Amino acid sequence: MTALLEVTDLVKHFPIRRGLGGATRVVHALDGVSLRVEAGEMVAIVGESGSGKTTLARCILGLTPPTAGSITLGGRDLATATGKALRELRRHVQPVFQDPYASLDPRWSVARTIREPLDAYAVGTPVERETRVDQLLDQVGLGSRMRDRRPHELSGGQRQRVGIAAALALGPELIVADEPVSALDVSVQAQILNLLAELNRELGIAIVLITHNLAVVEHVCDRAIVLYLGHVAEEGPISELFADPEHPYTQGLMASIPYPDPARRLPDAPVRGEVPSPIDPPRGCRFHTRCPIAIDVCRVETPALTPFGPGHRAACHVARARHDAGAPPIPTPSA
Repeated sequence: MTALLEVTDLVKHFPIRRGLGGATRVVHALDGVSLRVEAGEMVAIVGESGSGKTTLARCILGLTPPTAGSITLGGRDLATATGKALRELRRHVQPVFQDPYASLDPRWSVARTIREPLDAYAVGTPVERETRVDQLLDQVGLGSRMRDRRPHELSGGQRQRVGIAAALALGPELIVADEPVSALDVSVQAQILNLLAELNRELGIAIVLITHNLAVVEHVCDRAIVLYLGHVAEEGPISELFADPEHPYTQGLMASIPYPDPARRLPDAPVRGEVPSPIDPPRGCRFHTRCPIAIDVCRVETPALTPFGPGHRAACHVARARHDAGAPPIPTPSA
């Protein structure tokens, strides 16, 4: 069965030149990333800065052309579409950007911002568009009283709700939300995440949620895909990943989640060291330079994604060897 969104062996390299006349080198942003998102599913893409999350989001949205690989939405190829075909596809996949302070035009009213997609695609009559704007404002919890306000008159959470309303205007099948709560106060983050989860349930819109923080997705997403330096380290249902993470990188991310328990002390450094340069990524498993359990094969051979349960896969030589031998999983770092 065809998934709503299917990304296959996606590669994105950015060439860079060192100085005048210098040699051209390549930033390996994505190297063979594959994923599927079903209709109505809410999937998190998780990883540190430099893991390739935003590049993946931009490729899915058609804002950055991939170097290789394919991206299909409902069986239609997004990566190679051009002209009218690309324009038609783009109405079915919409963005919610990270910074609501920068993603809204400061000169435009809330109503004009939300109406812009409707105007661009000539949806309905002018009166019907205005009615649709009011419906969207109510849907995101703002109300028509906000119609004539400018971004500087809104709080961060209200601005992000405007961005979500604009993304909903054309009735998309998929929303790609790139770190939609990272620029907001902690007290507001849960409200925006709950709004996205509510829209996902009530409207059946699939959502890809890009985040660096696993803690924010535990209660709202169906599945998570963990990226590390342009590769998929692990993927699976949220409940499975939180109960039994297999990859040492996923375990380190889990161990760094703060819990309101004064008796629980966080590990000193769940994930040690710095992310290697994507210009010269390590050979073999890209995590081996920071991995506490790396063995010789990790330094020379790239691990394949291995099944560990229904829909649960991880790319780790050690975890695969333990699983094949019937040994218990790698212990999760803890206090």
